[in-house]
Parts: sequence; C-alpha cells; structure tokens
Amino acid sequence: MSPDARSVSNRPASSPKMAPRRTGKGLLSLESLSPTYADRSSTKLRVKTSQIQELRYLADITYPFEACGMLIGKMHAQNVEVSAVLQAHNLSENGTRDRYVLDPEDFLTAEQCARSQQMEIVGIWHSHPNHPAEPSTRDLESAWHGYSYVIVSVDALGDTVVRSWRLRGSRLVAEQIEVVATGDHPVFGPGPTEPTQLE
Repeated sequence: MSPDARSVSNRPASSPKMAPRRTGKGLLSLESLSPTYADRSSTKLRVKTSQIQELRYLADITYPFEACGMLIGKMHAQNVEVSAVLQAHNLSENGTRDRYVLDPEDFLTAEQCARSQQMEIVGIWHSHPNHPAEPSTRDLESAWHGYSYVIVSVDALGDTVVRSWRLRGSRLVAEQIEVVATGDHPVFGPGPTEPTQLE
C-alpha cells in the first residue's frame, strides 16, 4: 500500500474520538445468502481475513456512529478482489448514528491512489450500529452500479455481521463473500443459508 493509501486509512473519522471498547463475545458473522434473499448477484467479493477484521474493528471503535470508506482492488471476470480497506470521513449533517455521507475528497484521494497502483475503487463500505447488515432505503437511493456495498452490522457487545450487496436494476441484491488468507487459500466462507461465525 502506498503512503497515500495509508494516510487515508489512518485519518480519524468525523465522529468524536473514542477509545476502543471492551467487547463481549465479539462474534463475527459473514452472510452472503439467506432464504430471505434468494435473488443474488453473480459476482463474488474476495477479501482477506485481515481485511474483514479491519472492517470489524473500524465499525466497533466508531460505534455508536456510522463508519464508512472505500474498498480498493480489481475486478476479475465475476470476482471482485479487494486489496485494501480505506476509511473516510462521514460528513452527514443530520447525525452520524444512522446515516453516512462519504467525504468526496477522501473518495478522490482513494481513486488517485488506486490508479497509481493500477487498481480502482471496487466497493463502498459502511457500518450499521444496532441495525442489521441489510441496505436501507437511503442506501439503495445512493447506490451506483458497478460497486460492491459492504455493510457491517455492529452492536454494543462488539458482535458484527458482514454482508455484501450489489445493485441490480433498481434493487440491491446479496453478493457472495469469500474470505481468503495469505496464499489465496479459502479459510472460511458463507454457506448457502447459514452464516459463519468466529469467536
């Protein structure tokens, strides 16, 4: 990762500084498909274990405010390969507990950084404090075609659920998540109907 990417990732969120919370069980759940969401995207989001843990950490330390940012990587056929997770400022003027407005300057910086490494912004992520990892009406209204939308649900105990969505027509449909470790060997992944959890 270039110095520019690190500077974006390490910039403080727009919400007040908060010390990391002492969490409870800290369950991490990855879901790609459930009986409720039979319709799904044909793409697969491939992320590393460390990137999932980073998303989980950023959602947790920003709680009860919404965190947000970009996913940098490449699109290969039907696979979206994530190379970096970047955090952005949440500029929402109506409160950051239940909505986010991604800082356009952070987006531009991330885009320039990605291009310098022959990559691109492949997705947008944000957290849902005390709400399911499912897109809201506001999320749908602000979604663009061609991006993965990762939502990290987080509660007061630090338990998290990570899901990915993709715009198809006028709806956001579930996108499969595959988690890989160094060497690109799958470590764990969501099943067709049940989430995978790490304690």
